[in-house]
Amino acid sequence: MLDNRVTCDDLATAIADCTCVFASSARRRSLPWPELDPEALSAKIWAMGENDRVALVFGREHSGLTNEEIQLCNFMVGIPTNPQFSSLNLASAIQVLCYEIYRYQAEPPSFTPPDAVDQPASSGELERYFEHLQQTLETTGFLDPERPGLIMQRLRRLYLRSELTHNEINILRGMLSAIEKRQP
Repeated sequence: MLDNRVTCDDLATAIADCTCVFASSARRRSLPWPELDPEALSAKIWAMGENDRVALVFGREHSGLTNEEIQLCNFMVGIPTNPQFSSLNLASAIQVLCYEIYRYQAEPPSFTPPDAVDQPASSGELERYFEHLQQTLETTGFLDPERPGLIMQRLRRLYLRSELTHNEINILRGMLSAIEKRQP
């Protein structure tokens, strides 16, 4: 199985073709992210289409995931633990999530795969949309590139929570292009 591995220089490249990315983290962030427990993660994965690509992202053993890495993910997955000892080592976190995914598939609920038109947007499509959105917001003067604040982080969180489809991303990018054309 490791013979088929692919090594990437950064997380964005590694998840570019994924339709849903889940980050495992015990650390709470100042900007809350949509969070699932392991059981909800399993249900979401098994409800996805057969051709959807999913990524589970785990942080470094000593420091976890950075805020920038979390922002590339659709959801955070929190493993319920004793609040005084909330961190698990990497192997334990992987085991817990893999076990929950396996356990859920033992008796998955029936579902109808989405139509091809409604396939979830990939991580790469979402990143290109966020770049386009930021560029348009700066061009229109809505976003000051020198003092952006948390606007893009909050918009990213909003859109990732929406679980956009490929078609919806195309619509949003078309809207941004139309706005750009009207700029002097």
